[in-house]
Amino acid sequence: MLDTAGQMLIAFVEGVSEHLPDIMLAAASIVETLLTYFIKHLPDIVEGAMQMGDAVIDGIIDGISAAWDSLVSWFNGLWDSLFGNRSVNVDVNSSGSNHSHAGGLDYVPYNNYVANLHRGEMVLTAREAENYRNGGKTGGDMVFQISINGMQFTNVSDMAHALANDISHELEAQTRRKAALYG
Repeated sequence: MLDTAGQMLIAFVEGVSEHLPDIMLAAASIVETLLTYFIKHLPDIVEGAMQMGDAVIDGIIDGISAAWDSLVSWFNGLWDSLFGNRSVNVDVNSSGSNHSHAGGLDYVPYNNYVANLHRGEMVLTAREAENYRNGGKTGGDMVFQISINGMQFTNVSDMAHALANDISHELEAQTRRKAALYG
C-alpha cells in the first residue's frame, strides 16, 4: 500500500512538473488580466473609496450632531423641571457670539470675530473670499501630493496612468522572461 501511495505521489509530482510551464503562463495571464482590469478601473475605485469616506464622515458628523441635540434636549428638560419655564442663554465661547449670519456675511470686520454657523454653510479663507468676490471659484482647489518610488503626482489620473504603465511594462518583462525560460 505504501508502495502504491509513493508511486501515486511520484506520478503527481511528475505531472505537475511536466505542465508547470503551462501553469505558470496561465497564472501570469490571469494576473495580467486582473491587473489590467484593476488599472483600467482605478479611477472609479478611488472615486468610490472617496465617496465611502465622505459617507463615513457625514455619518460621524450626523451622529455627533444627534448626540449634541439629545444632550441639549435632556438639559432643557432638566432645566424646565428644576426652574419651570425660565430661560437661560449659555454660551460655550468665552467671547460670546456676534449674532447669526444665516443670510450670509460679505466681509468679516475684524480678527477673532465670532459668528454662529449653520449646517451646510461654508467659511472661506481670506484668499478664497477675495477670489470669490472677483468672480472666481467659491473654494480652493484640492491639492494631492502623491509619491511612489520617487515619482511625484499632483492628481490621481496621472498617478493611475503612471502606475498602469509601470505594471504593464513589468508584466511584459515577466512574460518575456517566462517565454524564454519555458518556451
